Amino acid sequence: MAFVVSRTTADYDWFSSPEGLKLFAKAAELKHVVSIAVFAPGLAPLAKIAERFPSLTFLVHHLGRLQEKTQTTPNFAALRAAAAAPNVWFKISGFHHLSAVPKAYPYATFQPLVRALYDAVGPLRLVWGSDSPVVEQHMTYRQSIDMFREHTPYLSTDEKILILGGNLARLFTWPTSK
Repeated sequence: MAFVVSRTTADYDWFSSPEGLKLFAKAAELKHVVSIAVFAPGLAPLAKIAERFPSLTFLVHHLGRLQEKTQTTPNFAALRAAAAAPNVWFKISGFHHLSAVPKAYPYATFQPLVRALYDAVGPLRLVWGSDSPVVEQHMTYRQSIDMFREHTPYLSTDEKILILGGNLARLFTWPTSK
């Protein structure tokens, strides 16, 4: 089971508030996955909470918003903070949210960010997501998956299989097919 927490404001102190701690404690008790939307400044506070709840997995949406529309390079300090927490995972999705040109398929400027995430956390803490149906305003579903399959030459076929579904199956203990 998973539930979504959206903290896209600057109020990341909420994570360690009595309400936040109660929520994360309950999620850990229920063995849920916290699917969470945060901007890069929220990753360091999230990493601290992840350390406090080591049995709880946090799945961060849209590459952790490590690179915003106005930036030319990723927020590597935020990436290092999140990468230090082994229970923080990242979803490779939402390029159109982060790009100054939302219809810039194949979003070549974001491939270095995907590579930086891969280098920081490895293939076992990455999952691919289409961001459907929103993505279809900017590219086809096929393009969203091809962007990953065709534009990540540094990933092996086995790593792509993990990221395209194997990791989620493992996270949610779904059976896998061969």
